[in-house]
Amino acid sequence: LCFSAEDFLTELLFYPGGLSLIMINFPSPYRLDGAGNTQLPSKRSNQFMVTKKVLASIAELLDGKGAGGLFLFQTKCEDVAIHVKNECLSLGTMECVATQYPIEDIDLHYNKIGKRPKRVDEWLKDAQSAERAEGSTYSSTPLLPTAGRPETEVQCSHDNTVVHRVLFRRKFGTTDQ
Repeated sequence: LCFSAEDFLTELLFYPGGLSLIMINFPSPYRLDGAGNTQLPSKRSNQFMVTKKVLASIAELLDGKGAGGLFLFQTKCEDVAIHVKNECLSLGTMECVATQYPIEDIDLHYNKIGKRPKRVDEWLKDAQSAERAEGSTYSSTPLLPTAGRPETEVQCSHDNTVVHRVLFRRKFGTTDQ
């Protein structure tokens, strides 16, 4: 069987146990407006994997059976991290978990590795005053144990590529909208 993310999450609603952690690791990013790979989905299309419906399903699953699970989102694309964070928070049922080792200044972080990604330059060209992936929400260090890290995260570490990590949990006392 091969499910879309949306369909898979719907199937998980029937899982009899609780969920401790749901992860979305390094989804294909959406296309930047007016630039970049035209084979990528646009942000406004429903083809980007992390839709509001997917995030709402995750929130619903995390609330199930009082498990108090977490949702970890990881990407190499700063704008995608911010978009997913804001979409998740807009549900009103999720909140970010502050990290122990935050990214205080994302540009300083890029400078440490030697360069800012071309995608970030393209994105900021059109959104100069955009929110940046920095502060207590974004972890500067891996959140998973070494043996549990996805291949892309390991490769990013090897290549000195910044990974944008955001951890969410269900807000206590909220219901799905």
